[in-house]
Amino acid sequence: MTFLNASSHTPVTRTSVTRTPVTPTVAKRQHRLGMLPLGALLGTLFIATSQADVLPLDRSEQQRLGVEFSTLTTLAQLPLAVLPGSTAVSEHQRQQLMMPFEARVEQWLQAPGQHIDAGQPLLQLHSHETLAFLQSHQRLLQNTRLCHQRLTYLKDRQNSGLSSRLDVEEKSLECQQLDDNVSSNQQVLAHLPADWHNTHEAEFTLKSSSSGWLMTLYQQPGQIANPADGLAEFWPDSALAILVEMPAHLASQLQPGQSLNVQDSHTTVSQAARVLRIEQRISVTGQYRVWLQLTEGKPIPGQRWQVTIPSSQTGWTVPAAARVRANGQSWVFLKQGDQVEPVAIVPIAEGAGQLLLTPTDLPAEPTLAIRGTAALMSYWQASSEGDE
Repeated sequence: MTFLNASSHTPVTRTSVTRTPVTPTVAKRQHRLGMLPLGALLGTLFIATSQADVLPLDRSEQQRLGVEFSTLTTLAQLPLAVLPGSTAVSEHQRQQLMMPFEARVEQWLQAPGQHIDAGQPLLQLHSHETLAFLQSHQRLLQNTRLCHQRLTYLKDRQNSGLSSRLDVEEKSLECQQLDDNVSSNQQVLAHLPADWHNTHEAEFTLKSSSSGWLMTLYQQPGQIANPADGLAEFWPDSALAILVEMPAHLASQLQPGQSLNVQDSHTTVSQAARVLRIEQRISVTGQYRVWLQLTEGKPIPGQRWQVTIPSSQTGWTVPAAARVRANGQSWVFLKQGDQVEPVAIVPIAEGAGQLLLTPTDLPAEPTLAIRGTAALMSYWQASSEGDE
C-alpha cells in the first residue's frame, strides 16, 4: 500500500514491505508502508493508515477544487446489488372463481384491478341448473327425514311382531342410499355461498369470500360459463408478496426471515421486508425467485420496488466517487484538520454505487473526501512536480 511523500525524493522502505516502483510523477512523495488486510473476498476494502506525509489544504483551496468531505459515523452493510421487484402472487396461491354448474354472466359488479373487501358483491349470475340442484336437494332432505321416520316406525312394529325383518332391512337400505345422496350434495354445496342454499330464484349474486384483488375476467356479460370454465382470477391479500429474481450468488446471501430494505420505485419511500421463501427451482430467466413480505402495510399488485441485497461485511458506506485512479492504483483521501493524506486501496469493494471501508486501524470517525477527488489528486501531483 503506497502513500505519496512530498518531502523526499528517496523512497522510504519500512520493515517487511517489498519495494514497488511508481511513476516519476508521484515518486517525489512516496512512502513505503505495510499493508494490513481489513477483510476478504467481495465487500471488503483494504486500507493502511500508518504514518505518511500529508498535503496542506485550507478552506479556500478546498472550495477552489470543489472538494467535499464527509465524516463516517454510522456502520452499515455494503449493498451488493439493488434489484427490481414487483408485487405478485405465486401461481399456487392464485384463486380461480368458478361455478360447479352452467351459468350465464349477467353483470360484473367490480372492475378488474380493483381491491375487494370480504363479503363485497362481485357479479350477478343466472343459472337454472343451480336452482334445479338446490330445489332437488331440498326435496332430498325431506325424503331423507321421512325415510328415517318410517324406518323407526317399522322397527317398533317389528318389536311388536307386526312387521317383518325384511321390511325393516329394505327401508334401512333405502335410507342409507338417501343419506349417501345428501353427503354427495353437501360436497357441492360447500362450494356455493350459504345464502344460496334456500333460494327460489335463478338469479345469484357471487360475493368475495376474502379480501383481495380482482385481477382478470375470463367471462364477459352475456357469456355462458360451463362448470369447467373459470369466471375470474382473484389474488387474496394474504398471498401478496414482493417477487425478486436474482442469480444464485446473491440468493445464497439470503435466508428466510432475514430483513431487507425495499423502496417503492414511484414514491421512493423505503420500508422493511422479510424474506418469506427462496424457491430452489430456477425460473425461465435462469434465476432464483425470492419472495418478500412487507413488515408493515399492504402492497398493491404490480407495484414496483427496488430491493437492496446486503453483503455480509459491515463498515462505513461511502459514495464510489470517493475513489480516484492514479498511477495504476485506486486512492481515497482522508482529512485530518487542514491536511489530507492519500491512501492506496486494494482491492476496491463496490456495490450499488458505494464503497465499504472497514473500521480496522481507522480513526473512530474518519473524514473522507467524497467529491472532487480527481481534482484533489491532480492538485497533489502538481504539488509533487513543483517540488522537483
